[in-house]
Amino acid sequence: MKLAIIRVRGLWGIKPKIKNTMEKLNLTKVNHCVIVDDSPTYLGMLKICKDYVAYGPISDTMIEKVITKRGRKPGNKKVDIEDISGFVEKFIQGKADIKHLGIKPVFRLTPPKKGYKSIKQAYPRGALGKWPNIDELLNKMI
Repeated sequence: MKLAIIRVRGLWGIKPKIKNTMEKLNLTKVNHCVIVDDSPTYLGMLKICKDYVAYGPISDTMIEKVITKRGRKPGNKKVDIEDISGFVEKFIQGKADIKHLGIKPVFRLTPPKKGYKSIKQAYPRGALGKWPNIDELLNKMI
């Protein structure tokens, strides 16, 4: 299973341990998104930075949608649809990585339509922490 991690909050007043964890996840700016496995390593990293990100399991159709609409190659070029068709299935199964396709590992999203409920409270009152269905938030941000 894959997890989508979206950075919601900025850098002001952030502890160095949390900042280093976010850099290792490639979440350097607000509204950046990464897709990772649900391995114990990544889950441990999420425990550290849970007060600054929104995360949750992502569906297969949403993975394809995020890669087609927000995936970029070096030089900020869009991804060809022909490259993606067979790649998404391999990526979901864990046989391929985003870097193998030549896509940048970070997806730059727009702020969500109608905004976040709150960037200081956890889900369901706000945007932070674990979402049972992160696809809702991603649909607002693509």
